[in-house]
Formats: sequence, structure tokens, C-alpha cells
Amino acid sequence: MTGRLALRGGAALDQVPVTLDPLTADGERTTRLSDGSGWFGFAHVEPGVYRLTLDLPEGVTGSPRTVVRVTKGRIAEAEFPLLLEVP
Repeated sequence: MTGRLALRGGAALDQVPVTLDPLTADGERTTRLSDGSGWFGFAHVEPGVYRLTLDLPEGVTGSPRTVVRVTKGRIAEAEFPLLLEVP
């Protein structure tokens, strides 16, 4: 499972914790950090439904949760639209 965290204007969000929680599959909660391009990924995720939660940095607002379905043999992509920087 992969994704990219970016503000609406395109600026990447670096070092943001992304937590993966299995909802229908076996497994444990796992957290990864986004890299300098905003990319994050979780390898070897079992098929099932997962909730992803962001720990948004101060000054960023938006929906910090999404649900992703992982199917065997495919790379699932997570999306967090509408992340905004607030003054």
C-alpha cells in the first residue's frame, strides 16, 4: 500500500506519521513516516480493509483518516485529498 501526502498546492508533507490499522485482516497497528516527497508505504500487507490515520503537523488541516481495501496481487493506493495549510 502506498500514498503521497501533499497540500492542495502540491507541497509535500515530510516526516508525517501514517498509522495503518487492520479492520478486517489479521495484523497489528503499524506506523511509518512520509519521506521528503510525501511518499509513504507499507509492504506485505495482507488482503483486507484498513484504516489509515495521519498525525497532521501543526498548521495543516484536512481529513486525517481514510479507508483502503487491499486485494491480493495489487498495490493499493491511499488518498488524503484536501490537506490545507492554515495561517
